[in-house]
Amino acid sequence: MLWLSSIISIVLLYFAYAYLKGLKTCACANDLYATRLKNLESILLGFNVMIFCFAVLSSFHLFNALDKIKQHILKIAMVGGLTMLAYYSYFVYNGYSFWKTLPANCACADKWPKYYIYLQSIVYFLILALTTTFVGVLAFRRIKTGLITETTLNRYIVKDKESFAKSSASKSSASKRTSKRKSSKK
Repeated sequence: MLWLSSIISIVLLYFAYAYLKGLKTCACANDLYATRLKNLESILLGFNVMIFCFAVLSSFHLFNALDKIKQHILKIAMVGGLTMLAYYSYFVYNGYSFWKTLPANCACADKWPKYYIYLQSIVYFLILALTTTFVGVLAFRRIKTGLITETTLNRYIVKDKESFAKSSASKSSASKRTSKRKSSKK
């Protein structure tokens, strides 16, 4: 099913890319923001083509990438997530600037891909707002409740203080019981 959504995304992104490329001939459109958005759409188009290839190869079991990258999945997810947040921020900025600089009576730019680009900017803004809110609330809760502890180089998140305390208490009581058994046997 991933390949089907990739195809739909590729088609929509291609139409947006072609629309932005065609705006070079439009005199009333701001070429700076149209060029930036065209470059961003081409990056997203390439990324969706890679996802499509991965989905097709994975569905035929020709390529099993998860076995090869299993050890590094958290690092890849963090770098990819931060990269996508930076991409979304830049896209939202350029989409908003494109919207503000494009005159309402510009006939050569008044086509449906323009509204698709506006919709992309709104969706990316919502993703940014929700992600920032979620990470902020999660970090605030972790710091406020003291569930974040730091070691020398690594950070560990203790999920539940009580279960952590219970597990340490049960380990110490279990070691006391085994030492009592050993001393009673002697």
